[in-house]
Amino acid sequence: DSYDRKKKQQEELSTGILKFNLSPKKGLAFLEKSGHLKSPLEAKDVARFLQVHKDRLDKTVVGDFLGKEKEYMGGFCVTVLHQYVDTLEFASLDFDEAIRHFLSGFRLPGEAQKIDRMLEKFAARYCQQNKEVFPSPDTAFVLSFSIIMLNTDLHNPSIREDRKMTKDEFIRNNRGIASGGDLSPEYMSAVFDRIQGNEITLKEDDDQREKIDKKGGEFRDVFVAGGTTARRKREAYDREREDMVQESERMLTKAKTQRRQRAEYINSTDLRDEHIAPMFEVAWGPILGVYSLVLDTVEELRIIQLCLKGLQDCVRIAAVYKISHVRDTLLNSLAKFTTLDTVREMMPKNIECIKMLITIALTDGDYLGNSR
Repeated sequence: DSYDRKKKQQEELSTGILKFNLSPKKGLAFLEKSGHLKSPLEAKDVARFLQVHKDRLDKTVVGDFLGKEKEYMGGFCVTVLHQYVDTLEFASLDFDEAIRHFLSGFRLPGEAQKIDRMLEKFAARYCQQNKEVFPSPDTAFVLSFSIIMLNTDLHNPSIREDRKMTKDEFIRNNRGIASGGDLSPEYMSAVFDRIQGNEITLKEDDDQREKIDKKGGEFRDVFVAGGTTARRKREAYDREREDMVQESERMLTKAKTQRRQRAEYINSTDLRDEHIAPMFEVAWGPILGVYSLVLDTVEELRIIQLCLKGLQDCVRIAAVYKISHVRDTLLNSLAKFTTLDTVREMMPKNIECIKMLITIALTDGDYLGNSR
């Protein structure tokens, strides 16, 4: 009983993390309902969840959640942000090292207002623990912005070498930020050298770069969301596929055990409703993995349309049999392939994905529940 209970808790946690990566609000609601988070939700508890499971959570989703405006969820996300930062230790850290530590658990969102809120809280926390470094949190706030821009400028391969920011420009750009005065040239020079020699990046980006380097490819590393949509999509798809395959393997093992206990052959002509849902729960993860890979790498419209038709059928099965987490995952994956949330050029296959989403809404809308 103890083993089964622990196993069930781990399965619930994995499902909750997957749901959070697709929709933070739904993921938190599931984790609260299943007892993995306190009820009602407490900001401190959620902040701890984000830190403990940061290696399994989508860094872009976490960053967007922490940067939400005070009107969202009644200001709950802002409170979570404050609790999250207040648990971080920056004492005795160089300022740029503190930024690395701060950004290790999420990817900064692309919107300036969200970045403002997050860096303002970071600056206040750093100055609280390092009172002698800056004259005020405003200085830390402005410098943190400047360091992030410097990091992007120096390590963005699309910027020509002769256009990259120089040390003199970095120092000149930050004149007067210390309550009207300047930070010492030695201090600013040391910050520049450390950023130039060691890019601020996420562990996931380092791992991805290593994989691509082994294959002889090119990796574009920008730790702020917005400029690397294709890479972030691939990372998200890889994580989703891995979770889905693991879940499918678990279901397959369970199904095999059940078959040993009750060996029974079902002819395809004798299939009934009670047979379909268990079969689909075993198969949907690998199916989505194959479709995602094809949609991500193939341009031929005939193949794209076949994949989309398969996805439509999967959504219909999940919807009709009320397997909500599968339905939500399928629709979310399809929505990502539309690229409507990016500034990338829209390709014919992206347009086909939009058409399929509309078709699903028109033909199966009554069965989509909360996914509508």
